[in-house]
Amino acid sequence: MSADGLVGRVLRVADASADVLLVGDPGVVVGVRYGVDGALGSVTVDAPPGLPAREPGRLTLTALGDLPPVVGDEVSTLGSPDDRPYVAGVPLGVVVAVDPDRGQLGRTAVVRPHVDTATLDLVAVVLPDGGGPR
Repeated sequence: MSADGLVGRVLRVADASADVLLVGDPGVVVGVRYGVDGALGSVTVDAPPGLPAREPGRLTLTALGDLPPVVGDEVSTLGSPDDRPYVAGVPLGVVVAVDPDRGQLGRTAVVRPHVDTATLDLVAVVLPDGGGPR
C-alpha cells in the first residue's frame, strides 16, 4: 500500500525487494466495500460486456447485493481470511460514474483508484503479527 491506498499484493519477496501484482492488472479481483452502508462488491480492470473499455487507470466495481453504487462512494478492501492477500479497510478508490443498467446480475460502476500505479515511488508492505510496514 502507499500513503494513498491499495497498490496490490505481494507475489514474491527478496532481501531488499518484492514483486507486486498491481490492482488493475488483468485477472486481479479485489473484494470491496463501498458507500456509507458498506455494501459488498468486487473490483476488476475489465469493463462489463457491451460497454466500452475503461479509460486507462480506471477500474470496474460490480455490486454483489441490492445497493447500487453512487458517484462519490468511497471503495475500500473487504479483507481476506487471515488478511491474505488483502487486509480489510484499505482505501482503494472512489466511484466516478455508474454504468447504465443493462440487465446484468450486479450493477457496475467506474472507480478511480486513489493510487496512480504509473507514478508510484514508495510503498509499504503490511506484515502479519504486528511486524508493521516497511
